[in-house]
Amino acid sequence: MTIDLSEPDFKNIDYWLDQIEINAQKDMPVILVGTKKDLTANMDLDNFRAFASEKQLPFVATSAKTNENIDSAIEILLNEVLYRDINLPVLENKNLKEVSNIKKFEKKRGCC
Repeated sequence: MTIDLSEPDFKNIDYWLDQIEINAQKDMPVILVGTKKDLTANMDLDNFRAFASEKQLPFVATSAKTNENIDSAIEILLNEVLYRDINLPVLENKNLKEVSNIKKFEKKRGCC
Protein backbone atom coordinates (compact mmCIF):
# COMPACT_ATOMS: atom_id res chain seq x y z
CA MET A 1 0.00 0.00 0.00
CA THR A 2 1.29 3.47 -0.80
CA ILE A 3 1.16 6.87 0.81
CA ASP A 4 2.10 10.12 -0.93
CA LEU A 5 4.84 11.61 1.25
CA SER A 6 4.21 15.10 -0.13
CA GLU A 7 0.48 15.04 0.80
CA PRO A 8 -0.02 12.31 3.42
CA ASP A 9 -3.51 11.12 4.26
CA PHE A 10 -3.33 8.54 7.02
CA LYS A 11 -7.13 8.11 7.03
CA ASN A 12 -6.95 6.47 3.60
CA ILE A 13 -4.36 4.02 4.89
CA ASP A 14 -6.62 3.09 7.82
CA TYR A 15 -9.50 2.54 5.40
CA TRP A 16 -7.46 0.27 3.14
CA LEU A 17 -6.04 -1.67 6.07
CA ASP A 18 -9.62 -2.30 7.21
CA GLN A 19 -10.54 -3.46 3.71
CA ILE A 20 -7.58 -5.83 3.61
CA GLU A 21 -8.56 -7.26 6.99
CA ILE A 22 -12.17 -7.76 5.87
CA ASN A 23 -11.59 -9.03 2.33
CA ALA A 24 -8.14 -10.59 2.09
CA GLN A 25 -6.88 -13.90 3.34
CA LYS A 26 -5.50 -14.02 6.86
CA ASP A 27 -1.89 -12.88 7.27
CA MET A 28 -1.81 -11.05 3.92
CA PRO A 29 1.63 -9.47 3.66
CA VAL A 30 1.34 -5.67 3.56
CA ILE A 31 4.02 -3.00 3.51
CA LEU A 32 3.70 0.78 3.58
CA VAL A 33 5.53 2.45 0.70
CA GLY A 34 5.97 6.20 0.85
CA THR A 35 6.09 7.69 -2.64
CA LYS A 36 7.40 10.96 -4.08
CA LYS A 37 10.29 11.24 -1.63
CA ASP A 38 12.07 13.44 -4.18
CA LEU A 39 9.46 16.24 -3.89
CA THR A 40 10.47 17.49 -0.46
CA ALA A 41 14.09 18.07 0.47
CA ASN A 42 15.23 16.77 3.85
CA MET A 43 11.83 15.27 4.58
CA ASP A 44 11.22 14.23 8.18
CA LEU A 45 9.99 10.65 7.93
CA ASP A 46 9.51 10.10 11.67
CA ASN A 47 5.70 10.49 11.46
CA PHE A 48 5.52 7.89 8.70
CA ARG A 49 7.81 5.50 10.57
CA ALA A 50 5.76 5.93 13.76
CA PHE A 51 2.49 5.33 11.90
CA ALA A 52 3.89 2.20 10.21
CA SER A 53 5.25 0.94 13.52
CA GLU A 54 1.88 1.51 15.22
CA LYS A 55 0.19 -0.53 12.46
CA GLN A 56 2.99 -3.14 12.56
CA LEU A 57 3.89 -2.53 8.91
CA PRO A 58 7.30 -2.41 7.31
CA PHE A 59 7.91 1.08 5.84
CA VAL A 60 10.12 2.32 3.03
CA ALA A 61 10.26 5.80 1.47
CA THR A 62 10.72 5.73 -2.31
CA SER A 63 11.05 7.91 -5.36
CA ALA A 64 10.17 6.59 -8.80
CA LYS A 65 11.73 9.71 -10.31
CA THR A 66 15.17 9.12 -8.78
CA ASN A 67 14.76 5.34 -8.42
CA GLU A 68 15.48 5.65 -4.69
CA ASN A 69 14.58 2.55 -2.64
CA ILE A 70 12.46 0.97 -5.40
CA ASP A 71 14.47 -2.24 -5.17
CA SER A 72 14.27 -2.11 -1.37
CA ALA A 73 10.47 -1.86 -1.45
CA ILE A 74 10.26 -4.92 -3.70
CA GLU A 75 12.73 -6.86 -1.54
CA ILE A 76 10.82 -6.03 1.64
CA LEU A 77 7.53 -7.19 0.11
CA LEU A 78 9.11 -10.38 -1.22
CA ASN A 79 10.59 -11.11 2.20
CA GLU A 80 7.16 -10.63 3.75
CA VAL A 81 5.61 -13.02 1.20
CA LEU A 82 8.33 -15.63 1.63
CA TYR A 83 8.16 -15.41 5.43
CA ARG A 84 4.39 -15.88 5.33
CA ASP A 85 4.57 -18.77 2.83
CA ILE A 86 7.27 -20.59 4.77
CA ASN A 87 5.19 -20.52 7.94
CA LEU A 88 1.93 -21.73 6.39
CA PRO A 89 1.02 -25.37 6.89
CA VAL A 90 0.41 -27.41 3.73
CA LEU A 91 -1.61 -30.55 3.19
CA GLU A 92 0.46 -33.65 2.56
CA ASN A 93 -1.00 -37.15 2.87
CA LYS A 94 -4.11 -35.72 4.56
CA ASN A 95 -1.99 -34.48 7.48
CA LEU A 96 -0.96 -30.92 8.22
CA LYS A 97 2.81 -30.66 8.21
CA GLU A 98 5.24 -27.82 8.20
CA VAL A 99 7.40 -27.79 5.11
CA SER A 100 11.00 -26.65 5.36
CA ASN A 101 12.15 -23.57 3.48
CA ILE A 102 14.04 -25.67 0.97
CA LYS A 103 11.18 -28.00 0.13
CA LYS A 104 8.76 -25.11 -0.18
CA PHE A 105 11.16 -23.21 -2.47
CA GLU A 106 11.86 -26.25 -4.62
CA LYS A 107 8.16 -26.87 -5.16
CA LYS A 108 7.73 -23.35 -6.54
CA ARG A 109 10.67 -23.45 -8.96
CA GLY A 110 9.95 -23.63 -12.66
CA CYS A 111 10.82 -26.52 -14.88
CA CYS A 112 13.70 -24.79 -16.72
